[in-house]
Amino acid sequence: MAKARPKKDVVENITAAATRLNVGVEVVRKAKALGCPAFAAGNRVDLAELEAWLKENADKLKVTGQNLSLKDQKLNEEVRKLKIRNDRDDGILMPVADRDNEFREAFRECVSELMTIPPRSPELTGISAAEMEKRLRQMIIDALKALSLKANATAPA
Repeated sequence: MAKARPKKDVVENITAAATRLNVGVEVVRKAKALGCPAFAAGNRVDLAELEAWLKENADKLKVTGQNLSLKDQKLNEEVRKLKIRNDRDDGILMPVADRDNEFREAFRECVSELMTIPPRSPELTGISAAEMEKRLRQMIIDALKALSLKANATAPA
């Protein structure tokens, strides 16, 4: 007399498996593509085996840049480039060279402002070294604040 094999919970297709396990169809398809052994001939799916495999391999099923299909990677890259182009067209972005030139000009103005502080300025003569240092620091801070204000005024919105 032949022994009766325990009946497995098997469904007929991927959609049914996804519905029964309450996961997306894409998750089940990805599991199959990654070599999950729950899939039998004719698209039959062993639910218990699939569920166990999904739990063990949850990290492989996470969608990141590394495990996207080539088609999705290409689509993501096209979307990224379109966003950059739209931001540039809307004035949110500007070419790096233009921003570098603006910064250099503002920095030159700041340096020339600092260089106009004569070493023996009338306001610095006849005071203590500590007071002179305090006033020079304030002059430098004022020049840097002016640079900062100019940089913020020219920065894209």
